[in-house]
Amino acid sequence: MIKVLIDINMPVLDGLSAIEETRRRAPALRTVVLTAFGEEPNVLRALRNGAAGFVLKSYTPDELISAVRAAYGGDAYLSPAVTRLVLGMVTPVATRRRHEAAERLAALTARESQVLRLVAQGLSDAGIGGRLGMSETTIKT
Repeated sequence: MIKVLIDINMPVLDGLSAIEETRRRAPALRTVVLTAFGEEPNVLRALRNGAAGFVLKSYTPDELISAVRAAYGGDAYLSPAVTRLVLGMVTPVATRRRHEAAERLAALTARESQVLRLVAQGLSDAGIGGRLGMSETTIKT
């Protein structure tokens, strides 16, 4: 069984994309993410792509050792803060909020959805306008 310790913030290919790529090439891969970036999108993407562990750099070396041992043994390990984050995503309140957000997103027009995707990618209003052939003012609106 292959084991990998990976960070999210890496040059050339970010750690989350690297997990996806290596999982395609080596399905038995056991990956532990060690990062300072424990936000929900990072955690979800890592876990969806098969990460066996997610450890925050703010925790102790013993925690990292526990995560590596868990992955080596075929188990999983999440930092306590990551566990709280994941549990918060499945509570009834979080589920309701996600459902409400999905309804609001579904109400967007196709063009509004295009703009939103480009905003999420970090493009400026001017950059979005240029890409979509729209004025910056229209994008802001």
